[in-house]
Amino acid sequence: MKESTTAPPKQLEREVLLHRITHRIRQSLELKEILATTALEVRSVLGTDRVMVYRFREDGSGKAIAESIDNDRLPSLLGLSFPADDIPEKAREMFVKLRVRSVVDRTANSIARSSLVGEGREDIDDRSLDPCHREYLEAMGVASSLVVPILVNEEFTPDDRPRRDPLWGLLVSHHSQPREISRADLELVQMVADGVSLAIAQSNLLARARAKSKRDATITQIATLLHAQPTIELSAALEGTVKALNGIGGRLFLGADGHLVCWGEQPKRSRQSQLEEFWSQWDLKLAPEVDRIHAIDDIYIAPYLNPIVPAFLSTSIRGLLVLPLQYRQQHLGYLSVFRSEVETERLWAGRFNPREKQQRPRQSFDTWREKKNAQTQPWMTEDLELATAL
Repeated sequence: MKESTTAPPKQLEREVLLHRITHRIRQSLELKEILATTALEVRSVLGTDRVMVYRFREDGSGKAIAESIDNDRLPSLLGLSFPADDIPEKAREMFVKLRVRSVVDRTANSIARSSLVGEGREDIDDRSLDPCHREYLEAMGVASSLVVPILVNEEFTPDDRPRRDPLWGLLVSHHSQPREISRADLELVQMVADGVSLAIAQSNLLARARAKSKRDATITQIATLLHAQPTIELSAALEGTVKALNGIGGRLFLGADGHLVCWGEQPKRSRQSQLEEFWSQWDLKLAPEVDRIHAIDDIYIAPYLNPIVPAFLSTSIRGLLVLPLQYRQQHLGYLSVFRSEVETERLWAGRFNPREKQQRPRQSFDTWREKKNAQTQPWMTEDLELATAL
């Protein structure tokens, strides 16, 4: 990594870039637009072949979610996923603990790791490139690269829990030819990554506010069916509740008079209230140990549901949510919501065996489509909060 000998016009270009990105972040809360602009602007100023924004998933795998390419000089990776093995856990820890930025020159067989050690100080570690890393970049057609971590301390998981790992993703520059990265280049990309971190935090706040607004609107809609009509619209309220929870069917059982309201797909049963009788026995056993909501992602791997599993075998039902209903100390009945199994699809950069640890770098990054049938839809914290309110 070279000391900057940047001419004033180039410095001005960098300052203009930083101003444009900062302005875009302030003007827009739409993260997709911000990231696409960031990739385009950074690639334009660095003059490299490809710049992408890479986002980590909870399991350590990741996905290229924004990208800019110069005249197809490198193939597109946009929308493709990469297994967790591609960026080892040790490397991810260094991104977080030391805020490591890496600059690679494959032709010179070197990697420079720049760490921020506090108070504006920088520690640079130059060493030979690991053979596996070299082979990996060669298969990608990349001769030089720059990687800067994107850290977000206020990130939340899909079920609204604070994410323990602040490593949100990476800002990556690839070039098909050897290219020197100046200190000014590195500082610029670092400032851009810091700006992107702020944009992500803002986007998270907006997403949570929108989710709350949608949840409140749903609650109001259901409450209207229950309270604002001359008669209580239980069937319509049940339908609205099931749809709000992304279900395919549901049941509302009122124990006082044995009244059962059903909507959507139902398990096969020998008696009308057979399931609710099981809920009652099950609830009495589990209530001292768990909260009053019983959320089961997969009914086929919950041993205590074995007595009623036969009723679901001929259906597409896979997930189950059961809420005992009570007012003060009076037990009223049960609300049940069913979710179906789903088919998932993910596009990977290169074919690999997801059940095995990779022994050597892949030789191809051609798109590989992975499909999985009969997958569950987990119940998230926001689902349980909505169900409780409804």
